Amino acid sequence: MIASTTNPNPPAWIKDIQTYIGCSKDFALFRVAAGHDRQVFRNAPRKEQLGYQSVIGFVDAYPLHILGLSSVADLDRKLASVVPELTESTALRFRANIYFDGCEAYAEDNWKRIRIGESIYHVACRTTRCELPNTDQWTGKKHLSQPSKLLRSYRNIDPGAGPAKACLGMQMVPAVEQGFVKVGDEIEVLETGAHYYLKQ
Repeated sequence: MIASTTNPNPPAWIKDIQTYIGCSKDFALFRVAAGHDRQVFRNAPRKEQLGYQSVIGFVDAYPLHILGLSSVADLDRKLASVVPELTESTALRFRANIYFDGCEAYAEDNWKRIRIGESIYHVACRTTRCELPNTDQWTGKKHLSQPSKLLRSYRNIDPGAGPAKACLGMQMVPAVEQGFVKVGDEIEVLETGAHYYLKQ
């Protein structure tokens, strides 16, 4: 743990963050201790190819997740007829690191290698979806089944993921250990191809 408001004398900056985000309850920030990173294998490129083995800390699978806003918009249109009260975009519920627009819905499904700005990324596999997107992360309210149920009805597209796992978005590994992405960077698709999700 780095810092917490439960400490008798929390640092002033953590109180500033707590105030800024409007958190009135106890608040803490955590980090993965040095040396406790986990190496990423499964669909990820290997050290022999990249020159390094990609690692993760808190995330559960791959370092980066990319998702097209057109893909989310298509889901939202379908969702509106099933759950009319879900009127806002569900994009943030899917917790991508990188959102992009300007492509057709699900264009990212077959990407294998892309350039974003000056950096190249290996698109390792599709993102299988858990139930967390059923929870509105702003209000904390959870819908009993949506959008997960709807996704499973038409996004079971990867035979490796199994029949009950919907996919939305793609998992990525940087081609180099450090790269930079900024708002407005263009995406260039360098390679496309088939994907087959490997389970843990």
